Amino acid sequence: MYINRYIYEGGNPFLLPSLSHNITLGTTYKWVYLSAGYQYIKDAIISFSGAYSEDDPTIALINMINAPDYDKIFASLILSPTMGLWSPQNKRIVCNKKLSLTAKGFNLPLWNNWTWLAPFISVLAVLPFP
Repeated sequence: MYINRYIYEGGNPFLLPSLSHNITLGTTYKWVYLSAGYQYIKDAIISFSGAYSEDDPTIALINMINAPDYDKIFASLILSPTMGLWSPQNKRIVCNKKLSLTAKGFNLPLWNNWTWLAPFISVLAVLPFP
């Protein structure tokens, strides 16, 4: 499919279904939630961009491909105390994916480091009166 003069998008009839095997352990004590897990992803479907042709590498072709199998390890800590009508949530999440792609002689390590995700969410809870 033509997007503009520099980008084409194509399909991939050879895509395999993606499978994910997960194990997660979690525990809660009062307003503290702790979890950790492992995930194995087989044939993940990802968007991939490459040169449309070797004659004109300025045109990109975007299509979906199956990525190599990879592992993901993650842990999270969520603190959610309630103070009156206010219920702030402080989340700390760390994850590590082990994925590398090889394309046209390049080895592209993707997500091979530990990533911290640290959102802070403040929720005003409307609690029913007793």
